Amino acid sequence: MFVVRTSRSVAVLIAAVLLLVAAGCGAPKPVIKSVKPDEGLIRTGFKISGTSFDKTQKKSTVTVGGKKAPVLSWSDTSIEATVPIKLRAGKYPVVVTTDGGPSNKVTYTVFATFTGSTPLPAMLEFLKNRKIDTEGMSFSVVATSARNPDWKLDKAEKAGEPTYYFLFHKTADGWTLVDFGTDFTAEEMKIDGAPSDLKPPT
Repeated sequence: MFVVRTSRSVAVLIAAVLLLVAAGCGAPKPVIKSVKPDEGLIRTGFKISGTSFDKTQKKSTVTVGGKKAPVLSWSDTSIEATVPIKLRAGKYPVVVTTDGGPSNKVTYTVFATFTGSTPLPAMLEFLKNRKIDTEGMSFSVVATSARNPDWKLDKAEKAGEPTYYFLFHKTADGWTLVDFGTDFTAEEMKIDGAPSDLKPPT
């Protein structure tokens, strides 16, 4: 009888220890420190910096406004993704969800996007939508990819005003505005999907 009681006691003790170990080994909750850029169009690339994302994506997700964002790269402290195409213009929470649960929320602003038979009408409509005065502006091509001529970078400029740059990708629907800003980095354009020979403005 003594041996039986001891065996049961040991079994209970081992089970309790295993439960404590399992509780202590749970995945940490992901934390978003920044989302850059924090505004853009659908299909625009963005980079999430933070902690406890895990080394590989596995079943983890990034959502913008509850919609799954296509993920381009994943590491424990950095994720590259693109804005889901099913979103309309507005402000949405970005959330990273892993085995540790959902992260904190960071707001991302989605702009309305435009497509034109040529880039010019798309640029004009976009600027009008952003309530930017286009009177007196000049529009020109900055560069076109030699590897894939369906990608190009245009600009709009006006004396005394910032120069605006537009990244375009030609699709079956026409020239679609992919990204917009007063400057671009090579990393941002890479995340956007632009060919490597299409360089940011200098």
